[in-house]
Amino acid sequence: MSTIRFALQSFFVFAPAAILAQANDTVIVNNPDQVIISQNSDTLSVRISGKEGNPDFRFSREVSLSNQSVVSTSQTLNRRSPLSWDFKEIENDDRTSLLELSLFKGFSLGRLSTFDRPHEMDGVKFFKSLEASFTMMSFIYYPGHSRNWYSLDFDLTYRQIMMKGEMRFVSNSNDEIAFSTYPEGAKSDYSMLQMLRPEISLNFYRTFKKDLSFGIGLSSLYNAYPNFNFCRSHYTDNAGSEIRQVDDIGEKYAINFAIKAQLIFNGIGIYLKYYPRSGFKSDHGPQFQALGAGLVFKMGR
Repeated sequence: MSTIRFALQSFFVFAPAAILAQANDTVIVNNPDQVIISQNSDTLSVRISGKEGNPDFRFSREVSLSNQSVVSTSQTLNRRSPLSWDFKEIENDDRTSLLELSLFKGFSLGRLSTFDRPHEMDGVKFFKSLEASFTMMSFIYYPGHSRNWYSLDFDLTYRQIMMKGEMRFVSNSNDEIAFSTYPEGAKSDYSMLQMLRPEISLNFYRTFKKDLSFGIGLSSLYNAYPNFNFCRSHYTDNAGSEIRQVDDIGEKYAINFAIKAQLIFNGIGIYLKYYPRSGFKSDHGPQFQALGAGLVFKMGR
């Protein structure tokens, strides 16, 4: 700590008084983790990382030695995941922006409902299906002096379309996801579509208060390799035996898109997600739209 105190004292002793007079605020930093002071022929700059009670604190100030004016200043106060790192600092005029890399940023869990669907899917009840999404990696951009921030997320998304009643999903000989009744005399339990797909999303966030933010994003879902997409049926046949039928969906999926809105407070929030298409190729499966809603959990900001 003696080195840090000496560095801070040196900065404020040798910086001209006019520099402090032009600063619009007072910054008090107790027990900083790191202080970097650099000087060249034209400028003197100080950067502070971390402080007591907030290890994610960032502060920087750059001063012109030629005309004794503050030429740039920035301050970032963001809560961050333990698995987040400063990927790159971007200097632009009078602000310093930050590009952050974060692993396992968060996850969401919710219910799914379908509409504008074929009548054979009437057994898919309102918000009785399940979806979950895990954010494996994120690149997050924090512009200097702005409440807006952006992220590019790489997710793994699971969706389960649950259907009960007289109809079930099957994969037929024509390489299509189709509908079929259960065998005569059988007692149906459920039929479902299970889809595990990688998802890439681009998101915009706006922070209203310290811990309240709103976000909206556009995402695309792709086929996974190896394939983890199946249709399953569970029923009891007329002999009393339980039958579990599993069909591989295979390459019947096309790239799918979704629009997602989130409202997050202190790392916990709610989301709405709209799928304008089912994701099946038009001649390989039923066409429908879906709406998901549930909870979202994020580590850090």
